[in-house]
Parts: sequence; structure tokens; C-alpha cells
Amino acid sequence: MNVIQQALRMLFSGAEKNIKQILRYQRIPNFVAIIIIFSLLVSGCSAPISDTDIIEILSINSGNLQINRNEYADLVISSNVKNTDKTVGIKCISSNVDIAAVINNKVFGLSDGVANITCYAGSVISNSIRATIIDKSLDVDNPEDNDNTDQTQQPPIEKPVDQKPTPPTDHPTPKPDPTPTPLPDPVTPIPTPTPDPPPSNGKLLIVNYIDVGQGDSILIQTPNGSNILIDAGTSSYQTKVANYLIARGITKIDVLIATHPHADHIGGMSYIIENFQIGSIYMPKATTTTKTYETLLTTIKSKGLLINTAKAGMSIDLDSSLSVKIIAPVSSTYSDLNQHSVVLKITYQNNSFLFMGDAGFTSEQEILNLGISLKADVLKVGHHGSSTSTSQSFLTAVAPKYAVISVGKNSYGHPTEEVINRLTDLGVNTFRTDIDGNIVISSDGKSIFVE
Repeated sequence: MNVIQQALRMLFSGAEKNIKQILRYQRIPNFVAIIIIFSLLVSGCSAPISDTDIIEILSINSGNLQINRNEYADLVISSNVKNTDKTVGIKCISSNVDIAAVINNKVFGLSDGVANITCYAGSVISNSIRATIIDKSLDVDNPEDNDNTDQTQQPPIEKPVDQKPTPPTDHPTPKPDPTPTPLPDPVTPIPTPTPDPPPSNGKLLIVNYIDVGQGDSILIQTPNGSNILIDAGTSSYQTKVANYLIARGITKIDVLIATHPHADHIGGMSYIIENFQIGSIYMPKATTTTKTYETLLTTIKSKGLLINTAKAGMSIDLDSSLSVKIIAPVSSTYSDLNQHSVVLKITYQNNSFLFMGDAGFTSEQEILNLGISLKADVLKVGHHGSSTSTSQSFLTAVAPKYAVISVGKNSYGHPTEEVINRLTDLGVNTFRTDIDGNIVISSDGKSIFVE
């Protein structure tokens, strides 16, 4: 037997011993054990290290954990190696990645249930601890009737001295609120044109489709002066979104909605939470293990905010003159994160606006199956005009007069020719942020005005 064969036998022998230990004592599924075996194979082929760098003792000292969904807890890990630079090879895993995920030695709660957390380094396996995940998110119809509306407990903050924007005369006057803190990045209000104010017999509902490239961010200013922000684009557009809000005299977001956890929708949201007062947050029961999502959850937790789980049938009673309905997601078991998108319908007297996030054919069909009225004057086209959204049957049911596609330079071919053709065939007046820039559409409850 040559040296290589002897080494392989020793390596597989160690892996077999470890996997038996995992299965017998840690109760970890076989697929997790396979992952560990693969890691052992890789580690066995690495360059040799000195005896002083070898981890021989490994333990988790955190004790059993109880974590709220969409929150995290730190793992406390100890070993015989004192030099922390030599412990980078320690990996931690969850027995059920649908319930809890381990990222950078933090356990994130993803869904109700119990998962065992175990760490390993080479052939050394730690003890297991139990992580119990509890869903304490609030399913409420009226955010004004619970503590979630005023839970931010953020200190009064001061508006930047070099920013004195004057809100356009046709915008509703915002509610008096504490002034905002200076933003960490240099911020210069974005100059915006001042069009002739639309004719109005009363206060306006103003919907601002902010140009954030290949992403979404929509500011809704209600007739009573409240503000809803749907998504915040990627992190590269976070200061643009913040500047847009400041230029309109906005210091508080009464309702913040993350349609789904993709970076082009939530990438700039942590920045907004850090720099503006936040009333309530709505997110679907959809999770991912990306750094962007981890950062958002960390920011939400640091501000003492709670997450309302958005689902079909919910109402948000923010302004008595409006109907704000969440009509999707209908389910919470989609494999595609886009189908989890929060779909919002806002009605102001005789006018309606429909906001689709990145919802695709699956979500559209489930919405159609609800049998509710989908008619809307203005449609925010789903998924940037992707070929997997805006089906003919759904578009016919909505029958919009206007459509807005939030899109930027991309390699996906958005918006696709078939979606543009469907809109054109129905005589829909279509606007695109990549061509038209920021798009502002308002309603006095009787008529639609496009700026």
C-alpha cells in the first residue's frame, strides 16, 4: 500500500468515525453528515499545520437558544487554540436549515420550530445545542392599534443644516415629527422640477416611482400627510432615496414595506431605517441567507422594531380616506422568492393603484383565484417587466390606464418585448424609469395626473 492509499484510509476512517458520532449523538440528518464528510476530505488535503494550531477540543458555550423569527443570537465557541486567527476553520451547521441558519457564528431564526446547532473543525465535533425559533411577528389589521406603530424609540434627530428643501405646493404637508439626524454620507437634495399643480378639489394621493436603476423604490404620500415606502433599491442608490425623501420634507416613514428579500429591493433599506423615523415594517414570511438580508435584520433589531408578517387579506389603516390592502402573498411556501412578493392595492375614492413587487405568474394566478376586484388605474408592473410576470389574464383583470416599469441597465432583457406588447395591445400608457427617470403620479380621488 503506497503513502497516498494509507492517507486516504486514515482520512476516510476519521470521517466515518465522525459521521457515526454525529448521527448517533447529535441527531443530524444524513445530508448534513455528507456535507461534513466533504469538508473533512477538503481539510484532509490541506497543507499540514503545526501541533500548536490543531484544534483538539471544541465546544459551544451558548446554551440552548430561544430566538424570534427574523432575529439572531450569537454563538459562543471555545477551543484549545487560543490564537483566534487559527480558529477560522471552525464551521457551524444547523440540523434544519429551513428553521435556523448559521452565518458567521450567528444563528438566524427563519421559521417556527427546533433545530440542533453543531460546530466542527476538521475531525473534531463540538457538543450540540438546541435553537428554538418562535414567530412573534404581529399579524394586525391596524398598525395604529398596537405598540408596533410607535416602537422605534429612536432619539430625536436633527436635520442637516445644509438642507432646507421646500416641499412642492401640491404635496400634502407632512405630520410634525422630530427632525432627522445628519446622514452619514454627504447628502445634497436632488433638484426636482416643479410642474404645474394638477387641478384638485381636495388633498392628493401622490405616488413617487423613484428611479433606482434595476430595482424598486416607491414613496406614497397619503392625503393626511402619512408616508409609505415600498422597497429602497440597492445599496448603491440608498443616498438617492434618502435625498428624495428629505427634498420632500419627510422625516418619518409611517409604513415601510420590504416586498421580498432580494438586494435590488432591500439593499438600501438598512440605510433608510438608520436615518429616518420608522413607524411599522411589513415583510413576507420569506428568508434568505444573504449578507444584505442579514444586515437588514440586524438593523431592524438594533432599532427595537418588530416585523409584521405581510400576507393576503391584511389591511393597513393608515389614512381614513384610503383603502390599503395586501392581496399577496397568498402562501408562504414558494421556492421562488419573487412569488413571496407583497402585492399592495391602494384605493383613493374612485382611483386605484396596484403595486406588484416582483410577483410572477404563480402569484398572479393565486390572486386571480381570490375572486377580488383587481381593477386599477395605475399598475406597477411586476418584476421589472420580466417575461415571467404580467400574464395576459392578469393584465386583462387589472385593465390599467397607466403602467410604470421600474428598470435600469440589466442583462436580463427587462422589460421584455412580450410584456411591452401586452401593455401596448391593451392601450396602456406606459412609463419607464430608465427612460423617464423619477415618475410621479397623483390622484385627487377622481382623476389621475402624471408629472
